[in-house]
Amino acid sequence: MHTADEAFAYLTALKQAMIYGGISDCDMEKGQLRCDANISIRPVGQVALGVKVELKNLNSFSFVRDGISHEIKRQTVVLESSGVISQETRQYDGETGLSYSMRSKEMAHDYRYFPDPDLMPVKVDEAWKARLQAGCPELPFDKQRRLMEQYKCPTRSPQWSCPTKI
Repeated sequence: MHTADEAFAYLTALKQAMIYGGISDCDMEKGQLRCDANISIRPVGQVALGVKVELKNLNSFSFVRDGISHEIKRQTVVLESSGVISQETRQYDGETGLSYSMRSKEMAHDYRYFPDPDLMPVKVDEAWKARLQAGCPELPFDKQRRLMEQYKCPTRSPQWSCPTKI
């Protein structure tokens, strides 16, 4: 993803699909859905991403969007002033619109995970995936698109004007 708005749209669609599919109520306040974001910027034309900064404990999609926007601006200011971005975990405060460092993550092993020795490997073949997909309901966005095409709905709402007297 390249923008905070893309992340917001993705999370919104993911949440909608999970609720629609009966997977979860996705209530972030109850811990049913969590989101952390990793942000790394690069100069225009450069292929390699810069240093990754993680935003932790974001408790709403709006805070994810705002936190990513804030972090992009923060990193840009640091780099434009010849500063150095530190690989770290930061906390974003949605009320103040600011972030602060929680801990540094200097090495890649700080991000490691430990495989669970009690879990057996799962082999996923295409036939199994096809059977699972066949049993899934139509996703909300796909249903919306199908209905709009089927009933020839316009993709943009016309400008409506309200009468002065009702």
